[in-house]
Amino acid sequence: MSLPEYDTRGGMILNRLSQFEKNKLEREQAKNALIKNKYAEPEIQANIQNKLMEAARNQALLQQPFAGRQIPGAGGEALGIEMLKQQYGEDSPVYQNAKRSYDLQQKGAGQLMDYRQSLMESQSKRSATPLAKMAMEQQDIDRGFMPGTTDGGRGQPISAETQRDLKNQYKQRMIKDLTDTKTRERALFATNMDKTINTLNPMDLTYYSGPKGQLQLRLDQAKSAAGETVPEYKKYKEALTSAKTLAKQVRQFYGDSITPSVQEGLNELTNPTNWSDNPEVAMARYNQFINILDTESDTFFNALHNASAYEKPKTAKEAIKKESEEFKNQSIKMVGPNGKVYNVPQGKAQLFIENGFKRS
Repeated sequence: MSLPEYDTRGGMILNRLSQFEKNKLEREQAKNALIKNKYAEPEIQANIQNKLMEAARNQALLQQPFAGRQIPGAGGEALGIEMLKQQYGEDSPVYQNAKRSYDLQQKGAGQLMDYRQSLMESQSKRSATPLAKMAMEQQDIDRGFMPGTTDGGRGQPISAETQRDLKNQYKQRMIKDLTDTKTRERALFATNMDKTINTLNPMDLTYYSGPKGQLQLRLDQAKSAAGETVPEYKKYKEALTSAKTLAKQVRQFYGDSITPSVQEGLNELTNPTNWSDNPEVAMARYNQFINILDTESDTFFNALHNASAYEKPKTAKEAIKKESEEFKNQSIKMVGPNGKVYNVPQGKAQLFIENGFKRS
């Protein structure tokens, strides 16, 4: 049995020193821990506060429409404006400024859409030829709208008087653009001729025609020179004045292309006392002359509105042939030898007659 070992005094001293150092280290560690906790406390508290605030914010977002997320486009903007109204009040500068900006933005977007729509609807008119554009504008006028204002079937209404004036203006413009100067000039000359013819009474003009008429003319001239009023002579002089005016207009109308027959008619028109025929014949000659003027002036009137005036007219031979063909194709009723009624081509009627048929 071994005896316990006893520490020597030196060993005891070393052990006590070792224990002292150990305790000193532990005290330093505890001190450092306290210091560390002292400075870490605010950070810990701040982290806790942040987490609490984030939780509160998330809770508030969950109570908002769409969990507080922004809707894209106009819907989101409108919702934002409404939220500002609820948050700050309708009379607040924040809401009023935001609302004004939003309204201007929406108005601009609407105007842009209208402009694009107008461009799409007017594409056909903008790409049309000048003649087609004028036809479209005339259509607008006929419908009662100011030309150039129609958009998708709508337009600026005009009064009946404005509509009438615009129709005349566009008609004149169409004639000017589609015809030459000479044609328009001749048509105006022809219009003047028609007006003068309407004021001229041919009965008064031909009253003194023929030998008896010329004798009566000299008698009435003498009476008129003596101061006596002769109604027939007065009407004759008025008709003669119109005839001389008409002669001047006819020369303007024909110009250098006046024909000998027309020139002869002019000479008789301005001096009807040279007509040796009786009034009936003189009247027929006058009417023939007026018919020539009317027929030739119609050519220029038609050229203002119809291109067919420039086409070659059908000859009399062609007209007779067409009429003859129509006549042959017509059917007539004829009674046969057996007493029955038949529809027979008119062109073959003679052949049926020779075979015993009779007209019904």
